[in-house]
Amino acid sequence: MSERLTIASVEDVKSALRRDFRGDEESHVSSLLEKAENLIRVRYRRLDELALDEVVFDLVRNIEAEAVARVLRADDGGIYRSETEDGYSYQLNYLVASGLLDILEKDWKNLAQATGTGRFRTVALASDGYAAARSSGRVAAGPWQFQYGWPAQDSFSCRRYL
Repeated sequence: MSERLTIASVEDVKSALRRDFRGDEESHVSSLLEKAENLIRVRYRRLDELALDEVVFDLVRNIEAEAVARVLRADDGGIYRSETEDGYSYQLNYLVASGLLDILEKDWKNLAQATGTGRFRTVALASDGYAAARSSGRVAAGPWQFQYGWPAQDSFSCRRYL
């Protein structure tokens, strides 16, 4: 199998790691980058097309580099999460050093927003004002109030659609 170029590079990982590679870490980076990109490609099959956008490209590059850096930051492969001895306690932050190659939930949300797949879509309710036009100024309370208008005066709800 030929080595495929990933969006993030070894230098991007080194930058995310904020230190030089230790021991044989550098020999594993390319393989880890491919795995990180594959995780992204599972959700975004058209990643090459989406990455033509500079914002998406930079975001994917950062996500891949940080995912690999989290693996390299975890001492002992991230097997130990916490350690306590004589009143001293030490605990790993999985957001920084997990030992597992994974894309964080915040990264998925940012990627969805950048690619336009995670935008919230709403439907503004439109009424013809039937009850309001026939009430001579009286406003109903309770569940029938929607026929007379909407309480949010600064949104789409105060517009009348005919």
